[in-house]
Amino acid sequence: MVAENAAYKQGERWKIHMKKRFAKTVALVVATALTAGAPVSVMAAEEQSETVAVQEVSAPELPQGTDPMTLDGMQQLNDGNWYYMEHGKVSDKANGTLQPVGDEWLYVGRYRVDNSYTGLCANEAGTWYVAKGKVQFDHTGVVSQRENDRTNWYYVTDGKVDTGVNGLCYVSINGTEGWYNFKDGMVTGAYHQLVEYNGSWWYIGKDAEVDFSYTGVCQNSAGTWYVKNGQVDFGFSGVLEGKSENFHKPYKYYFVNGKTYERVHGVYYTTVNGVSGWYGFYKGELATTAPYGVANLLPNEAGWWCIDSLTGQVDFSKNGFEFVREENGTGHLWYVRDGQVDFSRNGAYIYPDHVIPAEKYCWLVGGQIDQTCSGVYYLNLDGIEGWYGFLEGQQITYTLLPNPDDGSWWYVGGNGQVNFSYTGIFRAKDHSYHLAEDAWYVRNGQVDFSYTGLVYENEKCYLVQDGRVQKENNSLAYLTLNGETAWWQVTDGYICTENDKKYDEETLVYYDGSWWYVKNHKVDFSYNGFVDYKGTLWYVKNGRYSYETTGFVMADGYSCYYVTNGRFDNSYEDVVYGSIDGETAWWMINNGRCAYWKMAETHTEPDSFAANANGLWACNDGRVNFDLNGPYTGTVPYNVEKNQRVMIRYHYQMENGQVTGLQVEVV
Repeated sequence: MVAENAAYKQGERWKIHMKKRFAKTVALVVATALTAGAPVSVMAAEEQSETVAVQEVSAPELPQGTDPMTLDGMQQLNDGNWYYMEHGKVSDKANGTLQPVGDEWLYVGRYRVDNSYTGLCANEAGTWYVAKGKVQFDHTGVVSQRENDRTNWYYVTDGKVDTGVNGLCYVSINGTEGWYNFKDGMVTGAYHQLVEYNGSWWYIGKDAEVDFSYTGVCQNSAGTWYVKNGQVDFGFSGVLEGKSENFHKPYKYYFVNGKTYERVHGVYYTTVNGVSGWYGFYKGELATTAPYGVANLLPNEAGWWCIDSLTGQVDFSKNGFEFVREENGTGHLWYVRDGQVDFSRNGAYIYPDHVIPAEKYCWLVGGQIDQTCSGVYYLNLDGIEGWYGFLEGQQITYTLLPNPDDGSWWYVGGNGQVNFSYTGIFRAKDHSYHLAEDAWYVRNGQVDFSYTGLVYENEKCYLVQDGRVQKENNSLAYLTLNGETAWWQVTDGYICTENDKKYDEETLVYYDGSWWYVKNHKVDFSYNGFVDYKGTLWYVKNGRYSYETTGFVMADGYSCYYVTNGRFDNSYEDVVYGSIDGETAWWMINNGRCAYWKMAETHTEPDSFAANANGLWACNDGRVNFDLNGPYTGTVPYNVEKNQRVMIRYHYQMENGQVTGLQVEVV
């Protein structure tokens, strides 16, 4: 209690006294220090106050005799550089950030302003352009930034990346002037697209700029367009045909007013690149260039025909199933015979080309696979009678399907039929059809909706209600398993046994308003200590997370953790009054820990310093040493840049363990 009262009273007196003293002498400190050419403490400056006139001065090169708690933020030291400081000590906590100095914002690299940095840096107000370590508020134009092994280009207005810049802008990039396409202030990497500007549409090439040399076609959401010299030519009507350079596929387009004539749609006998035949066209263009899948089947007055996507011609040799995709992304399978859709085909049919090798049959109605056919049906296939499973018209295996006649659900095995011998927990993972979203208890091939209880399977114990595994249950359950009664951890509706690969893991589980320590999948009420849960250490007492605990907790043989409401914060720094190993003191907390040793009988110099709301304190062996008085000087090396180190010297003035004055210099 003596140390506590002394520290508290001293801190209060010091704060009141120093406020008055600094108001009187802050200017004197600088004037005296610069005149004498050597560090001068606050006390010495005050003693000379009768002979030195008070005057307004600029920021000093070297903070002299300063209250250490005022040395926060950016401070200019005697080498002319600006350093970031916290509680009187140079710190790297501002590394990679922008910090204010007067009317300017400076880029901090590690410990000090990095005058070599040129690039972008973000803060809560936006992303800013920095040149030689300083935000360039007067800069407007394009700047580059190396990101993820590529160079990106940004449009900056008054030093800030202008996210309102979208579309075409005339700028110079890498010495090349042109019209570049921007999105949210950055040159977009998208190319082979059309962008509107001043009522016209322009073609964007690979360098994200308008390619005035391009003549050809380009698509957007409104259709396919004819481009001439980089601009959509709305006056063009005619035919464009040829072969692609990469794949040598033929192409042919019919244009009216610059857009493909979409009424040219279907199968026509015509000539393409000098070759005559039956060709398929999709909305004005040969099927070879149409979007994937939409032109696989095309009509004329004689029926629907299968189109070869490489040649654009009808494939009269095609026999089997052909997929066609709708514009909305859905698709259908049709039966094709001699290149033409056979609308007369109905019933079960074997895949001749094994579209889905694991599934044998499909159900056709009017030549199309019937996507409404889902369930189990009693059929005779290949002379074998049984209950077969179909999903959206295709035979399927290893799943759960309903009987459309009575609403019961059944397990379909590997042969595509209901497996009446199967009993266990099953979840279908290969599709999203209703019951497949959950795991279910199956008895003799049928989902048992009447069952509620436990099911043991594959070294797991499942909690089942109304036939469904309670996957939403992630809590605790008081049960007897394998002869052991305990509070067991339930994960997604099941409990693991000791053979599970995660059996030895420890965690916290929420139950009935508290968090409980779980190891080996059951609560361990004997445990006292810390547990790592989602990247944070939490203090557990008698198996329960101790929200009530705030203070020191022994973590290992020599170090204590300081917890707040049972939570360990490895960024916490403070000087806190408390008891460790029966010793009461003001303890230094660094990175949430108090590393302490038995206090030696006498110390003439501190081994560290720590700050709290009352000020900066000199410490020994992890606690404040109130017996320290007088000056102390320490030098610390800092790696400020690659292959560059600076030595910073701290001159402390101590009174009863508290730092009453501090000078910092680069040596």
